[in-house]
Amino acid sequence: MPKRRSTIHALQVRRYEPPLAELDLHVSSGTYVRAIADALGGHCRTIRRTAVGPFRVEDTDEERVLAPLAALVHLPERRLSDEEVALVRTGRGVEGGGEGAVALWDETGLVAVGQAGGGVIRPETVFPPA
Repeated sequence: MPKRRSTIHALQVRRYEPPLAELDLHVSSGTYVRAIADALGGHCRTIRRTAVGPFRVEDTDEERVLAPLAALVHLPERRLSDEEVALVRTGRGVEGGGEGAVALWDETGLVAVGQAGGGVIRPETVFPPA
């Protein structure tokens, strides 16, 4: 497993019945929860993600489903040309400034979420055509 810097904002033992422990973790993006369990001398029987960015499980509403691009309003956006869409869909980067996550879209909607850096936005998660 590659080494990554991550932050554990909070760790709470919710229940402990040897040899089982139930933990509530608040960690930074990219944290390997299984690696934390391994470092504590155990393993994960189950993992449940309860929040990602501004979205929390307790705030879900099946009557209100957002379009993918609308769900990413907290990210900067970059509109793609038809040629750039073809590049991104094949995993290649496009020109773009800034640093960090960027929502890449065209007239049909969200195409991908990429990572900007060094004048290039590289796709990380590519969505199927609408």
